[in-house]
Amino acid sequence: MTDPVQIANAETEVFSLEEQIAFAETQVLSLEDQIANAETQVLSLEDQVSRSEDQAFRSQAQCGDASQPRPTRVAQTSSRWIAWAYWALLALLAAGLAAGALIRVGSQPLIVALTEGLFSGAADG
Repeated sequence: MTDPVQIANAETEVFSLEEQIAFAETQVLSLEDQIANAETQVLSLEDQVSRSEDQAFRSQAQCGDASQPRPTRVAQTSSRWIAWAYWALLALLAAGLAAGALIRVGSQPLIVALTEGLFSGAADG
């Protein structure tokens, strides 16, 4: 038969092993909590880095945009050239009107012949 002292020692060892298992389980739970906290911190840091990168990109874009020269006018032309072209256009218009009134096509002035042709062509079509 088995010695009662050996049985008591075996029971003590089993009890000690059960305590060690319970302690290991609490350590595992503690480590799982620490891992969850670390994951939360990593996500928070990633979010901060992303916002920081966005802000850095925005500031670089603003600085780059500010360094670009902005044109003050759409088309850079001299006012003398525009004034000359305006008067030349008016002179051409006046010359065309005068020619239309003075040149005859048959018995009619050119302007009348042209306008009759335009309106009669529109009525025919």
